This record gives sequence, C-alpha cells and structure tokens, in this order.
Amino acid sequence: NRLDCALHAEKIIELELDNYTLWQQSLSARDAIRYYRNSVKSQSHSELERALQKINNGVPAHEVLKEFQYRLTQKISHQPTERLYQAGVNGNHDILKLIYHLFS
Repeated sequence: NRLDCALHAEKIIELELDNYTLWQQSLSARDAIRYYRNSVKSQSHSELERALQKINNGVPAHEVLKEFQYRLTQKISHQPTERLYQAGVNGNHDILKLIYHLFS
C-alpha cells in the first residue's frame, strides 16, 4: 500500500543521505592522499631511473635492486621519521599513536 511504499522510500532516502554525508566527509582526505601518493611516486620514479641507469652501465641487477630497495626505503621514510621524532620531542603523542593506527 501507499504507506508502506512511503516508509520504504523514506528509508532509502535516509540511507542515501548517510552515504552522501560519508562521501562528503571523505573528500577532506582526498588532497592529503593525493599529495602523499604523488610524493611517493616521485621518489620511487627518481630511484627507478637511477637504478635503470646503473643496470644499463653494467652493474649487476641484484646489486642494483638491493641498493634500490635501501635508497627508496630511506627516501620514503626519512621525512616522516624526522617528523615523528619532532612529535615525540614536542609531546605530540596523537601523531605517534596515528602511526601505530596507520601501520597495524
């Protein structure tokens, strides 16, 4: 009947409104996610170019890959590690807790 249809439509609207609200809230993270990914991509690209050049110059691939892995890890983790250290010095324990949350 009409009442049942109206109640069902109301539930659908509430659900979609909740979904829309969640989507709107997720947009606030979009720029930060994009920035992070572009940063990692840029760092990995430069290290890849360096590694490929070494392979083209005759350096054994296994040596190049070991160095690539080390350098990329250093590049990606250096600035965040510095910021984490600074957070500890400043007593900003929320940032330190966030790391455990992100990587667990």
